[in-house]
Amino acid sequence: MSKTANCFCCASVLALLAACLGPAPAGALTYRVPGNNALTMAAALAQATTGDTVLVSPGHYSCSVSMHGGVTLLGSGGAGSVTLDGQGAGAVITLIDAGGNTWIGNITLTGGTGALVGGSREGGAVYGIRSSPVLSRVRMTANSAVFGGGAYFEQGSPSLRGCSVDHNTADYGGGVAMNGCAGRLDTCTVQFNAASQLGGGLMALNAASVAAFLGDFTSNTSGGDGGGFYFLNSAGSLVSMTIQDNTALGDGGALCGSQGAAVDVIQNVVWKNHARRGGGAYLGCGQPAYFRPQPAPGIGARSAATSACGVYHLTSNTFFDNAATVAGSSVAVNDGAQARLLTNILVSLSSGGYGVACLDLRSQLDFRCNDAWHNSPANWDPGCQGGGDPALTNLSVNPFFCDPLAGGFALCQNSPLLNSAQCGAQLIGAMDQACSACRTPARASSWGSLRRLYLSRPDPASGKSSSR
Repeated sequence: MSKTANCFCCASVLALLAACLGPAPAGALTYRVPGNNALTMAAALAQATTGDTVLVSPGHYSCSVSMHGGVTLLGSGGAGSVTLDGQGAGAVITLIDAGGNTWIGNITLTGGTGALVGGSREGGAVYGIRSSPVLSRVRMTANSAVFGGGAYFEQGSPSLRGCSVDHNTADYGGGVAMNGCAGRLDTCTVQFNAASQLGGGLMALNAASVAAFLGDFTSNTSGGDGGGFYFLNSAGSLVSMTIQDNTALGDGGALCGSQGAAVDVIQNVVWKNHARRGGGAYLGCGQPAYFRPQPAPGIGARSAATSACGVYHLTSNTFFDNAATVAGSSVAVNDGAQARLLTNILVSLSSGGYGVACLDLRSQLDFRCNDAWHNSPANWDPGCQGGGDPALTNLSVNPFFCDPLAGGFALCQNSPLLNSAQCGAQLIGAMDQACSACRTPARASSWGSLRRLYLSRPDPASGKSSSR
């Protein structure tokens, strides 16, 4: 079909679709969309029903489309071969009541500005309501909205697999916003997104539950709290992630938890993030004065996720070179939150604010088997109720990373954390041994001691020490 077929009357749609049909079993049709023919693709998606596949040829399509539940939208060709460009006309893809058998794969979504809902724009590239789609190898880039610059999901159970969410902007959830839904991000890259208010990479609210595994949250920014992640009345599980170079002008460079948050942070590398308080993580239970979210329809007025305060478990993470301008270069705990830190490495190369800052004596704290080292002015601030007490088996030793300045946070063979008598066989930090013994770090010395060492060397000719 030629590219000149972009304009045609509605009566010819079915005939055009018939020309696009490929071989498929009865009850499951495949619509083959020719390159750059956006109108044909929109018509195919309108015609497709449960079990059908819309296979899109490589090209750049200027369109905003809606999908029925149970349909597969699949780009052919290699990565980046198929691009859907919303050109500022709303969400690029809209999903309403689309079940878990709805698939979108191998497609780039750009130029979306979100669906207009109650005067607000939601879901720059993908707007999903009561939907549980699977997005696989989808890139969402250069989209914008008020909620969810890349994607916005309300209710349902969306799943993102191997996706890239980058260079999107929003007020809340620069990359992704999850509202009252159970979302999953598996091996996704979320980077260079920006939120003017909360959650540069991702925002979860209204009893949302977010699980993120084996992904990379890098260089996201927030004008308020939560450079990487922001949780409000929601639960989260962050496992084996790299969370790096995120910045919040407020609290929580990598992660900010607020009222009603319940977050497990397990075996992540958290490094070079920056915030006012909690360069790595801010664990609190307050609510922003300027944000009063309304419950998603059908959710009810109270969060189903947690209690009124925040509950946080941080286990076997590596915090390195995070910075806070006020308090807590690695972690800050506030507002009476419940925080348990177990077998983490907490190392800061910046000055001031303590490694772990405990800002509210009402907080319930349990800090055990952590290695807090090289933090200034001390590893634990005085409010941490004896976090540095040897009876709690916390350590303060050089962990001996293989190559920390290059992001190599596996441990050297001679790391004291590999055979910690205090903590038994538990792994301290996010990574195990992966290199041979490290050299003993250099120590400061005076010129006099160096001169004495030089004068004590044996003379190569006589074998005797120099008498100079």
